Amino acid sequence: MITAIPYFRKKSDFSIKLFDLDVNRFYVKLCSDEVKEIRWLIGKKFFSVVKFSKIININQGTLYGWLKNCQFPLAALKKIYAKLNMDLKKMERNIVHLRSGKYPCNGGGNLSQPINIRFPLQFNAKLARIIAHLFGDGVVSTDKHGSITTSYYNQERVLLDQFIKDVQDSFAFNITQIRTNKGTQYVYLPSAIGLILQNIVGEFSSKSCRIPTFILNANFEIKCEFLKSFFDDEGYVKFKPPYRYIELALANKEFIQDIQSMLSELGIKTSRTYYKTIRDFPVWYFYIKNFHNLEKFNNLIGFSHPKKLASLVNIMKNPGRISYSQGETKERIVRLLKEKELTSIELAKELGRKRITINHFLRKLTKGRQIQYIKKEKDRYRTYKLI
Repeated sequence: MITAIPYFRKKSDFSIKLFDLDVNRFYVKLCSDEVKEIRWLIGKKFFSVVKFSKIININQGTLYGWLKNCQFPLAALKKIYAKLNMDLKKMERNIVHLRSGKYPCNGGGNLSQPINIRFPLQFNAKLARIIAHLFGDGVVSTDKHGSITTSYYNQERVLLDQFIKDVQDSFAFNITQIRTNKGTQYVYLPSAIGLILQNIVGEFSSKSCRIPTFILNANFEIKCEFLKSFFDDEGYVKFKPPYRYIELALANKEFIQDIQSMLSELGIKTSRTYYKTIRDFPVWYFYIKNFHNLEKFNNLIGFSHPKKLASLVNIMKNPGRISYSQGETKERIVRLLKEKELTSIELAKELGRKRITINHFLRKLTKGRQIQYIKKEKDRYRTYKLI
């Protein structure tokens, strides 16, 4: 059975430009032609590098060094481009690479490995998957000295390989080493990538982070990819008849409510939010139950994690008794009768329920004056229609 894709209104695209980043934390290497144009404009408008360096309050020797090496602190580059009135979009197209490090006025520091990112950075499904994995089994944290650590841990190689490929495609950085910590494999990202992601998302703390607005307002494909990657890391699928469900448990109540809202927008109903403690830590969790909700999850989101995918496939092949959440059978009957008049037997076939169950709800709807029945000539059963 194919589930129809829900309708979503058109959303505005989200992107991040170079100067949207923290200008005191990045260094930019430009192509030689772009630097030649900077030199030419300095000579044309200010006659010399010495005079220009005084106007923008940068040491002339330092400025000569930047022009020679074609590498500039982003804070200084912002000053230079503003003073020379140069085209920022053209400059973004001429970036050779980007590195992170503290600008001297903030204490200086070692430069990171270079990344060949292109600006503006467009938010897409690959970037959504990266963010979801870092929310799930990742670490993006900054210590008191301002050094950032960005890593993704997972024992499942399929998810690690997906994460590595998405990083390569989004940031043109080739991860060549998979490390191991206490038996769990992980990959480590350059601090430049961590700072960009932190700049986009804000907070990655497992107990207080929230799903960013640009993900909540994203299009259908991006939402599904984000949810899929997050459930790959954090979801649990149980197939042990009579138990068939997906569970999500987190130490962050607001985040789990954000996930529920996203699922609801896709037409996937969840249980209420429950609370428990695990090893004295508070945990909130919910279930996705009932075959039709699990079927929607399978058709719209699914899993990449092989074991979780196998369990979900088993649920699809062995659904057991098809049941609906409270009040949903009545809603589905009303929806079907909006399309055409049906008998109880026809409704039972459409909904996969026993006729005695359907008749129970038909009596309730008739009593509530939502529907009425008509007896057709030579017809053994009553036909129902909306009032």
